Amino acid sequence: MLIQVREVFQIHPEHMKEAKAAAKELVVLEQIKGMGQSRLLTDLTGDYYTLVLEVECASLAEFEQALTQAVASPEWAALYGRLRPAIRGGRREIYQIVS
Repeated sequence: MLIQVREVFQIHPEHMKEAKAAAKELVVLEQIKGMGQSRLLTDLTGDYYTLVLEVECASLAEFEQALTQAVASPEWAALYGRLRPAIRGGRREIYQIVS
């Protein structure tokens, strides 16, 4: 089974530039830490100032293990510390990839 995980964040408008910069670095770090193929998306329609971190993993267990390893690193904590003040809210979406 292949899954797609989306971390969907609503960003304070005045912090979008800083949030994108920190998120780009998080994508690189997460790939280094073994989280799989990641990418960063921003809104074109829908809710304004939406930032999405998206990753594909072989299973939910693999995602959980990789996430645990990533968040334990001081580098991840520092980058998330830069991103956190910009976040108004958000959610995690997990999908099974069918085809």
